Amino acid sequence: MIEIEGNIWDYFSIDSWVVVTTNGTVKHNNRFRRPQLVMGAGIAKQAKIYFPGVDYKLGKLVSHGGLSIEFLEQEHLVAFPTKHNWYDATSDIKLIEGGLKVLANHTGIFYLPRLGCGNGKLSWEDEVKPLMKQYLVSDRFRVVTPRREP
Repeated sequence: MIEIEGNIWDYFSIDSWVVVTTNGTVKHNNRFRRPQLVMGAGIAKQAKIYFPGVDYKLGKLVSHGGLSIEFLEQEHLVAFPTKHNWYDATSDIKLIEGGLKVLANHTGIFYLPRLGCGNGKLSWEDEVKPLMKQYLVSDRFRVVTPRREP
């Protein structure tokens, strides 16, 4: 695992994957009456804007298969659950660990945010980084930290 700074979407290409943190909350009260994953903040919200309909695609997957890491090949996205529900105060470190085990066994180049450290309020240095270093031992895994404005 290597750490880089920048905008994660600047690294998006058909030769790599962008990991998007998600949750397991599916709503059905939309105008289409289809399952729709709640993607209202952070990188999930950005993915919903960049890939219209991805919230419906993930809503269907979560509704039928439960909460798990999902590889969306057409979009080159990996939906990585860090919370069971969008309204949970913090991300679930065990959920993150399970996803890391799955992600570590896939080939390709992956650009990831600091999983569960934004809206999930986990500590990067104390909780998440050690876990990611344990499972993501290759430099194919690149953690992208947004550049701080001076």
